[in-house]
Amino acid sequence: MGNYRPEIPELRKILAFNILDTLETAGFAEIKQRRRVPPDPFDTKERVFTRDVTEDGRLQVKVFTTIVEDEVRNSGKDAIRVCATWLSSEDDRSRGVVAVSRVHRTGDIQAICERMLSRMREVWGRVKTLERCSCGSPKFKSKKGNMVCADLCWRRERRRRWQNMTRKKARDGKVSHWAAVRAE
Repeated sequence: MGNYRPEIPELRKILAFNILDTLETAGFAEIKQRRRVPPDPFDTKERVFTRDVTEDGRLQVKVFTTIVEDEVRNSGKDAIRVCATWLSSEDDRSRGVVAVSRVHRTGDIQAICERMLSRMREVWGRVKTLERCSCGSPKFKSKKGNMVCADLCWRRERRRRWQNMTRKKARDGKVSHWAAVRAE
């Protein structure tokens, strides 16, 4: 193809088409973004594509494309991002478990798509070898460098123990009414 130049609108459309074609060929499907009310000023409206890793759909590979409407965004600080996420059963929140370096939109259009596909394969391979927690969910590396359960099961257990202790103290009359109500 040719070198990608973001200042040319036609090349932005061609790159968007090639990215969409690569994602479709790889089996990714677009997800509809939930728009926040009121609108978030940082909401970019870019198109996001996913592919399920597990059969229940809780572990997914996601691609944030930088495509808005029918063309990629103009040059800037953004890039195509590829990651893996885990959908928590407790609070229905998506937590990142694997991240790789960004795909910068520089050079040849075909090379950009090949780098994106390479990152998608890298994430897929790393997801398959993730360490698992005793509850069955994958673990990810926290900011401190610790391996943490993606379902935060340790928090659930701590909360359950605290509630049981508070109920027992409330039955024995050793705790205020507010704590007893809060424990329910």
